[in-house]
Amino acid sequence: MKTRLSGIVALFLFLPLHLCAQGVDSLGLSALNSKLEEYLSAIKTESLSVQQEECDFLIESCSDSLVRQSVAVYLYDHYRKSEVMGFEAVAIHIFDRWFSTGKVVFGDEMKQFEARLFADFNRQSLLGMRAPSLELETDGGEWVQVVPESGIQPGFKVLYFYDTQCVKCSAETILLTNVLAVEDFPLTVYAVYVGEDRQQWDEYRQKRFSFESAEARVVHCWDRSESSDFKMKYGLLKTPGMFLLAPDYTILGRFLDTYSLTLMLKGLYSHPELEYGSQEAMQAMRQVFGGASKSELINAADRIAERTLPKGDTLSFRQMMGDMLYFCASEHKEHTVDATEYLIDRYVDGCPGAWASADDSLKVVGYSAIVSDLLSREKPGKKIARVKVPAVLQTKKGTRSGVFRLDRLRAKTNYIFFQSPQCSNCRMEKEALSASWDSLGRPDVLYIDFDAISQSNPDLMALLLDSFDLTSLPHILVTDRRGTILRRYVSFLP
Repeated sequence: MKTRLSGIVALFLFLPLHLCAQGVDSLGLSALNSKLEEYLSAIKTESLSVQQEECDFLIESCSDSLVRQSVAVYLYDHYRKSEVMGFEAVAIHIFDRWFSTGKVVFGDEMKQFEARLFADFNRQSLLGMRAPSLELETDGGEWVQVVPESGIQPGFKVLYFYDTQCVKCSAETILLTNVLAVEDFPLTVYAVYVGEDRQQWDEYRQKRFSFESAEARVVHCWDRSESSDFKMKYGLLKTPGMFLLAPDYTILGRFLDTYSLTLMLKGLYSHPELEYGSQEAMQAMRQVFGGASKSELINAADRIAERTLPKGDTLSFRQMMGDMLYFCASEHKEHTVDATEYLIDRYVDGCPGAWASADDSLKVVGYSAIVSDLLSREKPGKKIARVKVPAVLQTKKGTRSGVFRLDRLRAKTNYIFFQSPQCSNCRMEKEALSASWDSLGRPDVLYIDFDAISQSNPDLMALLLDSFDLTSLPHILVTDRRGTILRRYVSFLP
C-alpha cells in the first residue's frame, strides 16, 4: 500500500518551505518532528522494504540541507531506537544510503562513529537473514558447526551469548533454564560463553545450567581466541544476546529476552485445531489440481514443504498438506493413489513432529493409517485375493453369468469391475469401458454387483471389504492370467 498521497505526507511536504523561510528553529523542528511521527505511525505496518523506500522519499523531498539533515537524523534515531524487532534494518539502510555516502551529515562526529559501529555490527545478522556461519569449541574440546555455511537441520535453535561477569546474563540464564525445564521445547540451545576464563566458565555452567529437560538440549561453546569473529557477525556490543533460528538457520528473533523467546516458541510449537477436507477446501483443491498428474501432485507437495518447514511454519504446512492428503485419498484414481502413498510416507509418517497434537493424531495420523491399510490390500505386483464371487463375465466370445474365482481369470488381461446398479458413476464408467473395449484389445471384464452380494451373502461381503478398498464405487482392477494385480483404481473417464 502506498501512503505518499495521504494527508499526512501532503502536509509534510510544505514544511520544508516554511522552515527554509524561517530557518530551522526549535518551533519549526517541533512541527516537523510531529508530522514525521504521525507519518511513521501511519506506515508502521508496512514491510521493511516499503518503509525504507518511504524514508528515502522523505529525505529526498527536502531541498534544504539543514532540513534534510534534521529529517534523516530523526528517521535514523526512530528506527535505531525502536523496540520493534527488525526495525534496525531501516536504520542501517538510512546510514548506508545517506550518512556513509556523505549525502547527509550527522553534524556530530561521535554520533557518526556510533552509527557506523552499529551498522557494521548488525548488518550480518538482521531479521530474516540466514545466520552467519559459526564454528565454535565445546566445553569438551570438540569443534562444532553451530551454524553451517548452508543446509537445513530439523528443529529450532537458540544462540545464547553470555558472560559470567554480566549480572543481566545471570538473571537471563536463570529464566532461560527455568523455561527449558518447564516447557520442554524440542530445540537445541547453543550457550556461548564470550569470555576467556575457563575456570569461571566451568563454575558458571555447573551453577547456572543445572536443569533437566526431556526435549531441550544445551551445547556449551566458546571461542577464546575469537577466531570465528562471532562478536562482529552477531552484533555483540553487549551481553546477553539471544537469537532464535529456524531449521534453515533463518533468523526469526534477535536480541530476545527469555519472555519474548518463550512467546515465539509457544507460537511455533502450538498446534491449534485445524479442519481438513472441508467442502470448500476440496472444491479449491479440485480447481487447482483437477487433472493434475502424479508428478505434478508430488511436486506441489514438495513445494509446500520447502516453503513452510524450513521456516518452522508448521501451521501452514499442516493445513495445506492435510487438505492435499484428503483430496488425493478421496479421488480414488491411479495417479492420486500413488500421490497419496507419497504424502503419507514422506510428510505424515516422515514428519511426526508436525502432527503432534491429539487432534492431528486422529484427523491426519489416524486417517493416513486407515488409508494406508486400504491401499496395502491390492498392491500392483501382489496376487489378488483367492475369493469366489457371483458375477457377469464379458469375453470376446460373449457374456455369461456364474461364480468366478478372482485369481483364476484366464485372459491375458482381466478387468475386475466392482459396481452398484444405483451408482451413476458406475454407469458412466461402464459406458466408457464399453466404448474403449475394442481399443483395449477386447479384454475379459468381470462385472461384480456389490449391492446384490451385500444383500444375499454378508460373509462374502465382509471378505471382499477385507480384501479390497471398496469405500468408493466403481472400483476397477486389472490382473493377468496368473492373478497378479497389474493396476488398480482404474478409470476410463476423462
